[in-house]
Amino acid sequence: MNGWSKACNRWRKSHTSHWLLAVMLMFATGAGEVSANAGQAPEAPKKEWSISPILGVHQPSLRGINEGVFQAPFAATSELAASTGANDSLLFTFPNPLPELGPSGYAGFEFEWAMTPRTNWIAGFGTWEGNSSAIASGPMPFQRGYTDTIFQRKASVSYNEVYFGTRYNILFKPKQYRIYGRFTLNTLFDIDYRENQLFQFKIEDGLIVTRSIIVEGRTTAALATQTGIGAEYYIGDRFSLSLEADITLSTRKFYLSTSAYNTDFADNDGYLLFFGTVDPDPYGRLEYLTISEDNTTEYNPMKLEVNGWKLLFRVSMFY
Repeated sequence: MNGWSKACNRWRKSHTSHWLLAVMLMFATGAGEVSANAGQAPEAPKKEWSISPILGVHQPSLRGINEGVFQAPFAATSELAASTGANDSLLFTFPNPLPELGPSGYAGFEFEWAMTPRTNWIAGFGTWEGNSSAIASGPMPFQRGYTDTIFQRKASVSYNEVYFGTRYNILFKPKQYRIYGRFTLNTLFDIDYRENQLFQFKIEDGLIVTRSIIVEGRTTAALATQTGIGAEYYIGDRFSLSLEADITLSTRKFYLSTSAYNTDFADNDGYLLFFGTVDPDPYGRLEYLTISEDNTTEYNPMKLEVNGWKLLFRVSMFY
């Protein structure tokens, strides 16, 4: 019996030591894994998409419009009844310059894909429209005599654009804030110019007769680059607000290439020939009208660029 008891005790001690050894190895392995993980860099954030409605202002240069067609006067050859009963023909001009386009509203949508913690791809769509108006009054030929006239002039310029490019995070803390730079290539399309000229002729007995002229010009495509810098602040995990300042530069000058000229002046109103504020050259490119001191009419090339600044506010939704 004593031999059997001694054997049992040796077996219990042997297995107890084995269990202790196994537990110690398990803890040692776990500690080694924790130590190894502590020496590794943190994982990059997962790729994510965002969609952002955009509101802001843009002021493109458009010098060919601001300094060209906006300064063009109304000009036409009209007939006046002379004391002898005959009709004299003369070139009549009525200046009514439009103020230059100021900063005007811009709206759009933007999509962003986070490729790495610092580099994101962006693509978007935007639309912009600027307006200008002016009013003048004075005597103007109508039905072969001078009549007190109010001349209202309104013009609008608009475009749509799509763009693609990249946004680079200069300084950032994930899901808290970032300061970034951006660069995109923008394609402008549906660039439209529309001008409405309204004349109110005050004839006898307080009667007012109205006539109008509508001028239109457009082109289909122009290229520009856009660079800028912005700051973004995150609101939780799903939303952020950002403010961005950008500069746009045309890659080359472009022209409005087609036009429409419509008027409801009648034959008995006494006008023989109208000189539009814009008119196409032999290549179909619109030119703007100028009148020299000796009443010579001349059309000049209307080269356009969208060089200017943008200030944009964006609300981003992540998913």
